[in-house]
Amino acid sequence: MPYQNVLIYLSARWFSIFTLLASIFFQSAVFCQSALPAAMAHESNILELSGEATLTVIPDQLSFTIIVVSNDDIMSVAYRQVERQVSKILTLLTDFDLPDANIQAVDFSMTTLFDYQPQTKISGYSAQRTVSIILEDISDYGSIIEALSTAGNFRFEQVKLSSSNYSDLEQQALVAAYQNAADKAQAIANASGNTLLGLINFRESNVSISRPYRARAGSIKANTANISEGSISITKNIVAQFGFK
Repeated sequence: MPYQNVLIYLSARWFSIFTLLASIFFQSAVFCQSALPAAMAHESNILELSGEATLTVIPDQLSFTIIVVSNDDIMSVAYRQVERQVSKILTLLTDFDLPDANIQAVDFSMTTLFDYQPQTKISGYSAQRTVSIILEDISDYGSIIEALSTAGNFRFEQVKLSSSNYSDLEQQALVAAYQNAADKAQAIANASGNTLLGLINFRESNVSISRPYRARAGSIKANTANISEGSISITKNIVAQFGFK
């Protein structure tokens, strides 16, 4: 091989080796930089604490559900009977000037009834409609139930007291729960001679909502229902992690 060709060949080989070494060197540097934050996270001091807060307010809304059921051997008859009773209920509710958005009569179901003795056969049909009502004046509750007693025999369920400001109250309870955990963290840091760095992470552990009320439930005839407003308690629980040094 001519001398010039040998030099060219050796130069090319050395250049390839140098490029490979440089590539390995820079990749190692990048790897070290990306691994550094993770290593620091593992070495940091973390304090995990729980926080809890409860807000209690007087409710200003009440909601309940009316369930109308009709059974008959003929499906269309069961359906018409339910529709007539629901129509009567909605007519009676117009006397109380409730907003349209506070009355919902959407849910409908039809169930086939079976007789399994001596052999399986269809014994009839059960039609059901649900009317959901929200009262912005809780004092109307007894009067409405008394008025609805003339609409026939039905059930009312899911009586709940609530607040029109519930979303804001829920956020206030969450902030108060965090502040409770932060106060604990600061107290521990002060007692141990450490410096609190701040919040790293937090999560809600569970939510407790208490709506105590007293009311009569069941099938309605001519009895007036009474209710005691009581109060609403919204409890927020969190688990928070704080960094310290």
